[in-house]
Amino acid sequence: MSQITLNRLPAKTWYRLKVNDSSLELPAALTEPSLSIDAPEGIAVSREGEAFSVRSAMGGEYEQYLSQAPALFLSSREHQAQPAVLHLTLNEGENTGLRLYLEARDDAVLRVVLVLHSKGRTSGCHCALRTAVRAGANAGVALYVVNLLGDQAVLTDDVSAEEGENAAFSLRRLDLGGANVHTAACAELAGRKSRFESGVVYQVRENGLLDMNWLARHTGRKTRSHIQVSGVLSDQAKKCFRGTIDFVRGCAGAKGAETESVLLMGQAQVNQTVPLILCEEEDVDGSHGASIGRLDDKMLFYLASRGISEEKARRLIARSRIDLMKALIPDEKVRDEVDAYLAEEEEAP
Repeated sequence: MSQITLNRLPAKTWYRLKVNDSSLELPAALTEPSLSIDAPEGIAVSREGEAFSVRSAMGGEYEQYLSQAPALFLSSREHQAQPAVLHLTLNEGENTGLRLYLEARDDAVLRVVLVLHSKGRTSGCHCALRTAVRAGANAGVALYVVNLLGDQAVLTDDVSAEEGENAAFSLRRLDLGGANVHTAACAELAGRKSRFESGVVYQVRENGLLDMNWLARHTGRKTRSHIQVSGVLSDQAKKCFRGTIDFVRGCAGAKGAETESVLLMGQAQVNQTVPLILCEEEDVDGSHGASIGRLDDKMLFYLASRGISEEKARRLIARSRIDLMKALIPDEKVRDEVDAYLAEEEEAP
């Protein structure tokens, strides 16, 4: 095992709260994961290709750690309406790693759905991922990550993107599983009028930990970014979200916004939200906001008067957030898998 630093903020802040970075012990060796791929005609899938490097929000130590992991390349040269669907499944006690490279050439569109499973709800395993995205001029890449890992799983997942002129990168995450989850995303908005759209929905239960580091780095003119995060914490769960919008000198006309909504299901949860805007350019527009609270007593009383218990009310409200993100997943079978995962969770003692 080796201890490395993850999710370091681009600029230190609030040092006494210890939110500038995180650390995690990672297994010394990683095996190749069990992976099934369903890709439509027109999306090239290969184990060999050009391994390009993109700025990481999780950090250089993690990028180096995964440098020897097996790689998978997906690319598109045309507009693809149907997504490629990847299912990654981990066995009990397994430590796996994968580097994923996604590329949409000029004027092309690539959509990918990545679903993470582990055999057994209580299985302990480690999944280490790094996804590098490259979108050419007028191209679009949409990535959907669905975390359905077991209750004892550890996940480290780093997504980085670089965009050309008028390119768009969309990242949607649904994090429902895992006991120790570290995620990161960095969009390098280099091309003029390039765009980054990110939506994350999560639930953290029991003694789980979710640590996130999101970075939208505006270097091109008239670029756009929008980061939306919504989640539910229950039991003794802990969560830290770092969201940074970085306006680099020369990105005149750029706009960036980030928002987070956190629902606390009780009194014992720990939530940390770290919004950060860095600015070297005058002609920019940046905003951030956070809403953090508990269920309203009046709402609970109203639902109780309709015969809905407090526990069921909490589940309904949490489920409504998940369903909004689930509806965006462009594959019906994956949406059904999410429903089955949540049904199994509700039946668990």
